[in-house]
Amino acid sequence: MDLIKGNVYAVGTGSFVGEMFVFMIELQDTYEFISIPKNENRSVPKDKFEFGLKNNILEYVNEIDKDVLVLLEKQFVFNRNLDK
Repeated sequence: MDLIKGNVYAVGTGSFVGEMFVFMIELQDTYEFISIPKNENRSVPKDKFEFGLKNNILEYVNEIDKDVLVLLEKQFVFNRNLDK
């Protein structure tokens, strides 16, 4: 699956219900997002992400505004550096 940086997915159920996941990067086994409004990084295994889309747990919303994406990218990198 090819995701585009800045794509936004709404979480409709589960532990992260009410959050919006903004796609940042793809790693070997996971997709990496920043969650809004919490501004926390979320790592989602690829198979679970695809399951979530197929089962209406996740729903594509739109592509986030480029100005907002720049700020979220900075927060995403900051959060990653904190985890090291």
